[in-house]
Parts: sequence; structure tokens; C-alpha cells
Amino acid sequence: MRRACVALLLLAALALAPAGAGAQSDPLGPLPQPAPEPLPAPAPVDEPGDDGGMETWQELLIYGAAAAMLGGIAWWVVRDARHRAPVDEHGPAEPGSGRRSPEDRRKAKQRARQANKQARKARRRNR
Repeated sequence: MRRACVALLLLAALALAPAGAGAQSDPLGPLPQPAPEPLPAPAPVDEPGDDGGMETWQELLIYGAAAAMLGGIAWWVVRDARHRAPVDEHGPAEPGSGRRSPEDRRKAKQRARQANKQARKARRRNR
């Protein structure tokens, strides 16, 4: 059945093919010359002031829309970044950042008070 369908398709393709497309009468003979191309039509004459481009107001409208779009995208990115990653004023200290955590500040303050008390006591003793 499959072979019969393929044979019918090949027979139909050969029947519909043009007569000269199969083979040349003389394979070593000269090639047929292509038909001459028609001459191009003359270009229409434009007015001297018409360049065919956009008007100035159209260009300004396009540039304004592009600037507004870029500004909106920048605003959205900054807003989203601040919303997604809030930074605490006294956030956790990162190693090597030079910032201390609130607990470290409190401990340092207590040590400084202790040192000041001891220095006052030493000054009183040495009078």
C-alpha cells in the first residue's frame, strides 16, 4: 500500500512538471540566454523641502516617551530595591566594615565607664 502511494505521487509530479524542465536536448550546448531586464522607471521628483522624514514634533514626542519610560524604569528599580532590601541604621556588623553592632557598642561603652571610674580612683589616691 505504501509503495503504491509513493508511485502515484511520483507519477503525479512527473505529469505536472513542465516539458522542458526534465533534461536538455544537448547537455554540452550553449546555455539559454536570460530575457533582457526592463529599464527601471524614473524616480518621482520630490519637492525641494520634503525629505520624507518625520516632523519635529513627532521626533520630540518619541524622545519624550523614551525618556519618560527610562525614568519610570529607574524609579521602579530604586523603589523596589529599597523595599526589598531595607537597611537598618544599626544593622548587623559585617566583618571588616568598620561598623559595630549595638551590643558591641554597649559593651565598649561599659568598658569605657569602668576605665574612667578606675582613673578617677587612681587620681584621688595620688593627691
